[in-house]
Amino acid sequence: MNPINCLKLNCSWTVEHWRRGVLLRRSIFKNAVTLLAQNSILETMFAGASQEVLWYLGLIDSDSFDLLEVNDTMLAHPGWSEYVDYTEITRPVWATGAATNGLKINTLAIDFNINADGSVRGGLLASDDTKGGTAGLLWGTALFAEEMVVETGDVIKALYGIQAG
Repeated sequence: MNPINCLKLNCSWTVEHWRRGVLLRRSIFKNAVTLLAQNSILETMFAGASQEVLWYLGLIDSDSFDLLEVNDTMLAHPGWSEYVDYTEITRPVWATGAATNGLKINTLAIDFNINADGSVRGGLLASDDTKGGTAGLLWGTALFAEEMVVETGDVIKALYGIQAG
């Protein structure tokens, strides 16, 4: 048996871009789980480490975007920066119900109410709610299918799910 293949996590985003009540685009895409998050799973399940209880969604800025790396952390992610031009004071909480059939997902879309023109390249899931902050565990990052050019008043609606299989 190859132990690397004994558990696979499929993580995906569904994102809608709305402007003045009109759906501009809907995208579904996968994301990678960072090495620190993978290690956290193993340490939590098999070594008694403390779990992260709350998780938060964030956005990745297109400005100066270079790349996402599996070694990225909230403290060090040299290929990207967080997009913070939305009205919510903190990163929105990823609120889910109980896992069902190996799936954990938020059933109500999380809204990012954009308050400045800009462009968004992707998303992130982290264990700290500080918008633009460097604390907490970075679970994973993802690139949107294409850059999303946003204007003040736009809304990005996001669903995030993790499926074990």
